[in-house]
Amino acid sequence: MKEKKIRRCFSLIIMVVISLMAFSTVFSADIWIECGKKIKNIQQSKDNRVVAVVNGEKIYKKDLEVAYALEEASYLSRKESYQKLLKKYKASFLKPPVQKTKKDVLNSMIENLLLLQTAKKEGYIVSEKEAKDYYEKTKKTMQDVISGKVSGDMESVKFANDVIEKLIKGWGITREEYDKKVIEQIRNWCKSK
Repeated sequence: MKEKKIRRCFSLIIMVVISLMAFSTVFSADIWIECGKKIKNIQQSKDNRVVAVVNGEKIYKKDLEVAYALEEASYLSRKESYQKLLKKYKASFLKPPVQKTKKDVLNSMIENLLLLQTAKKEGYIVSEKEAKDYYEKTKKTMQDVISGKVSGDMESVKFANDVIEKLIKGWGITREEYDKKVIEQIRNWCKSK
């Protein structure tokens, strides 16, 4: 049960980091360190209240609070980037970022859980080896982009690495612990027949 909550939490982290890369490479490191600290505090809390039940699987208040903390950090990062871009380029065509409500975040969690349940029911699975290989290949590609061995969006890759490092620092976990959790997430969210 605890592993399921951790898996959902890390899947949200991955989604947030990926979506952030699309917005900007300008952000405040403090936002992500504070987010990591907030997540750590939430997970240490004794609050085990259930906020939703989806086909018998519970979504706990802690999970919602973690997802919302990530949404808040994402919003603050996008808002900061928007303000800097607006000031620098005076680009009136840019739309300001919109922060999701807790209800929006909960609805997304419910939709994701429904998709995961359907995938499992249909027999879509990823082995631990497949997940680890995929993650290692992704990490190597990111390092190759940073080192210039392959072409790619170096700024976005550096940005993603920085966000991950700040989250890890604030969260108080090691990179190895983070890597293990991400590999488990890949098993749950990157389904293959």
